[in-house]
Amino acid sequence: MLRPLFVVLLLLVVASNVVRSQDTHPIDDWMEQLRELSEYTDDEFDEKRLEALYTDLSHLAEHPIDLNTATTYDLHQLPFLSDAQVDSILSYRQRHHYFLTIYELRTIDVLDWITLRRIAPFVCVNRHGPERPAITLANLLHHGASEWVMKYGQTVERKRGYTTAPDSTSRRYLGEPFGHTVRYAYTFDDRLQAGFAAEKDAGEPFANATHKGYDYYSVHFVLKDFGHLRTLAVGDFKATFGQGLVVSHDYAPARGTLAAEPEYRNNGFRRHYSTDEQQFFRGLAATLTLSNWQLSLFGSSRKVDATTDGTTITSLKVNGLHRTRNERRTRHTVSLRAIGGNLRYARSRMHIGLTALAYDFGGLRVDPPPTLYNHYDFRGRSNVDLGLDYMIKNDRLKLFGETALSTASGATATLAALQWTPSSEIIATLLYRNYSPRYHALFASAFARTARVRNEEGLYLGLTFIPAPRWLLTGHADLFRFPWMKPRVSFPSTGSEYALRIDWTDPREIIAAYVRFRSQRTEGDAVRGHEIALRPIVRHRLRAQITCTIDTVWALRTALDFSLHQPDGAPTARGHMLSEAISWRPQRLPIRAELFAALFLTDGFAARLYSYEKNLLYTFATPSLYGRGLRLSGLLYWRPAGRRLTLSTKIGWTHLFTGDSIGSGLETIRGRNRTDLYAMLRWTF
Repeated sequence: MLRPLFVVLLLLVVASNVVRSQDTHPIDDWMEQLRELSEYTDDEFDEKRLEALYTDLSHLAEHPIDLNTATTYDLHQLPFLSDAQVDSILSYRQRHHYFLTIYELRTIDVLDWITLRRIAPFVCVNRHGPERPAITLANLLHHGASEWVMKYGQTVERKRGYTTAPDSTSRRYLGEPFGHTVRYAYTFDDRLQAGFAAEKDAGEPFANATHKGYDYYSVHFVLKDFGHLRTLAVGDFKATFGQGLVVSHDYAPARGTLAAEPEYRNNGFRRHYSTDEQQFFRGLAATLTLSNWQLSLFGSSRKVDATTDGTTITSLKVNGLHRTRNERRTRHTVSLRAIGGNLRYARSRMHIGLTALAYDFGGLRVDPPPTLYNHYDFRGRSNVDLGLDYMIKNDRLKLFGETALSTASGATATLAALQWTPSSEIIATLLYRNYSPRYHALFASAFARTARVRNEEGLYLGLTFIPAPRWLLTGHADLFRFPWMKPRVSFPSTGSEYALRIDWTDPREIIAAYVRFRSQRTEGDAVRGHEIALRPIVRHRLRAQITCTIDTVWALRTALDFSLHQPDGAPTARGHMLSEAISWRPQRLPIRAELFAALFLTDGFAARLYSYEKNLLYTFATPSLYGRGLRLSGLLYWRPAGRRLTLSTKIGWTHLFTGDSIGSGLETIRGRNRTDLYAMLRWTF
């Protein structure tokens, strides 16, 4: 009797602040952090994995986790939560049997205000109690949720790819100048998921003599927690085991401030629902549990893009674009087959797992043309990767890692980390990785500077510190070296990176602000006469942002960005940007609007800055801005039938003050303007 009364009093005390916070802009926090991660990239960064993470979190925000039925696995989907915070949430529920409202999270000491703002869009409390409905035909029909999403996008100005080639009578791009996506998803209490997706990128043929229909199709079915069957996946699915040294289709937990801990915490299979055409398996997978043991097995076979003469593969193509004749010649030319499994023993404070994965290319041999930097690249018909991962912890210390072996070369990759949590206010992590240049793991995605888990050694120190209520300090230092050459780096090289971010939220949660600084030093080629030598390249980035939530309707976000690119012996490039975002969310009208404006002044692409603007649901994009110009965008949501039907439109316009073109290559637009139009229809029932 006392607890419900306490909760009511708690609601009265915090409602004026919490409701304002949750009904307006906490969701912006995680979106902005994902955009921030896009800046922590280099030329080899796999942006598709980050886009898939954005899709997963966007879907989770639309289908939040019920705190009364959430498991450790469920809460580990939120990269903002540390292990200690997850354990505290579950311990609170165990003591009180269930949550009455999400506002009870405020009574858990280890959950700071900033973390609460970040997780608010992803959690809810089911008023029907902790019992889950049984999987029956009647419940599937009456309690399941369906979602249709259709999206369209097009650039108004004509790009070079849609013009006729000088030596031909046909256009370079074979398709229409629009992109289109359709998705359907059915979910039942998160235990049953089914759906499909289809997509064509702009420039890919859709309804002409070259090709009819979408360029990419995906179908998935996932069943969870059915007796001893933890997961059954049929169709397209993703897999992650250990720390990703053998296999992971997830975005690697690495530098930046999104993840509380640089560790993969969820092992197993999950659905593939994004439009990423590369990072998934296609086949059958299952995980069986018995007491503390888990056995996962899977098999996959699908066509991938590659340059091949029918017997030898000279390169694998990973961007998924099939717009030109050359791109279409590489489309689905190779059968990529994989089979593997994982055996895992897990208890509350430790686990150990063994992963094995074998793959081949349908009998073809991979043999890229030899160059100095690809001397250690994989060459052969097949490979087997083996990995041993582990974790052991107590209340303050956690040791985790993985060591993997590539049997084709006999080379290894190792990641080991020690995490210290002396109190709920401090998390410190020391991580060492050593990936041999001869290590080959096609499906790996681990803590690394680049998208490829090889040719790297480094030591990382990360810190999360809450010095006072409503303050959060995060930072890291990363020292690394590359034992062998890389593209545009003709010698073994070294580098370092330091970053610091300070967040603050005022007691009334009307104003939130942060400052972020990042300094990076790498090495690259410098041509001096007839010789090539290494030269240091220094990059600095600074961003200061303040968000003001005026009331439940209006919010403003002002930001200043600075960048500096300083190669030794070459001119320094600088960049500056001032941006303003305005959000209008009236409570009694079925519409919502987001406006964005940015003035950018940079010395070129090297000093580019990124646009932190809102996008349509399931759409991840951070336009890079360089030169001198103006960026404007507007986003409008309209819900004519409550939350069941949503119509969204966006227009983005970039104008350069100087120059005679925008873009590069076949994406070049003659003139100083680029206008992009997007529309999306979402229907839930």
